[in-house]
Amino acid sequence: MISIFFGLDLKKRVSTVLASGHSGLMPHGEDVVCAAVSTLLQAAVFSLDSLFKADIDYEIAPGEISLTVKNGEDSSACFSDSQTVLHHTLFSLMNLAYQYPDQISLHVSGMPDWQEVLLTEDDLHRLKTIFGRE
Repeated sequence: MISIFFGLDLKKRVSTVLASGHSGLMPHGEDVVCAAVSTLLQAAVFSLDSLFKADIDYEIAPGEISLTVKNGEDSSACFSDSQTVLHHTLFSLMNLAYQYPDQISLHVSGMPDWQEVLLTEDDLHRLKTIFGRE
């Protein structure tokens, strides 16, 4: 199983992202769930680092990734853009975790049931309809 943790500060800004593991859906190198998670997280890290020159620390190794966003000013365009990228990544991973609940364990600090907290009833209905759970 892939375990993903998003740490949010009191203003709901992403401060930490940790991910590790393998989904186990397919063998290493053939697993679309692992590829999707890896692509989303690496794209976020590389966008923050290369495109926005954000103040971050990160490590990428086979089967794991960690990202720490250093303190930024709310008014900074770079900080705001970085948070947009990170929130997009979080919502994309939520979608994947909803589709593959046996392969992805997603935890968001301070939000034990992110499906109820961050997704509206309409969002849940759309996801259930799209993925045949209605």
